[in-house]
Amino acid sequence: LNDGEVLLPPRSRAAGHVSRSDRHKIASDYLREPLATEARGVRIDDVGPDAVLVHHRQSGIDIPCGDGRVVAFTASSDEDASLEGASEFQNVVVVGEALPKFGEGTDTSIGMTAPVLEGFGFLGNEVTTTPGTPMLLVFLAHWCPFCQKEVPVLVNWNKSGLVPANLDVIAIATGTDESQPNFPPSVWLANEKWPELWPVLVDSQDQTAANAFGLAGYPFMTLVGSDGKVLWRNSGEISAEALTDAVNLALGN
Repeated sequence: LNDGEVLLPPRSRAAGHVSRSDRHKIASDYLREPLATEARGVRIDDVGPDAVLVHHRQSGIDIPCGDGRVVAFTASSDEDASLEGASEFQNVVVVGEALPKFGEGTDTSIGMTAPVLEGFGFLGNEVTTTPGTPMLLVFLAHWCPFCQKEVPVLVNWNKSGLVPANLDVIAIATGTDESQPNFPPSVWLANEKWPELWPVLVDSQDQTAANAFGLAGYPFMTLVGSDGKVLWRNSGEISAEALTDAVNLALGN
């Protein structure tokens, strides 16, 4: 690396280096490019043969880079971690048939093949829901008081060690409305430390991702098995203990 440069991966390789099961927010949807440290408001704190740590002054984000690729980022400030260049809406591509809307009674989606979402995070990093390991999708709206209560529960769920082994958790930031409280969702989730634990997929303005999964209320969860089949859905708040039991039961643990 030259002084003032960081080697970032090409878009086509972005998702290949760090699996979702590593519990990291992948931040790698960038091209190889020079990084002017003063103009871009960053400081290279450590340069070595194997790693570089870039600190973004405005957002308080540390970006560890190793072996020529961005691995993850974590918020390093207790203040609002507003992300320069963050997009609160992203395009989402749905591959497969949409699930029926969730409602009372028997959930007819159980056993159906879940659609695959291909989208992006707040900073443009690629996020997909391609099956391979069990996956819990958590649909959240920034203005929803029940979501605001549920997110800390899920963050503590991660810290408690109750999360079933090999379970990937992905938040879908949806229902975004600039006129509603607690906007923008990128700041809300960063302050809650969610991106330090799990990825976030940002929904489109017309809620493409939410509609594909039959969302009927917030927060909304869908558990997808390693084979891509829907195992469980839930709408509304749920305790960490009840969630653990529901996930383990659906996975046959």
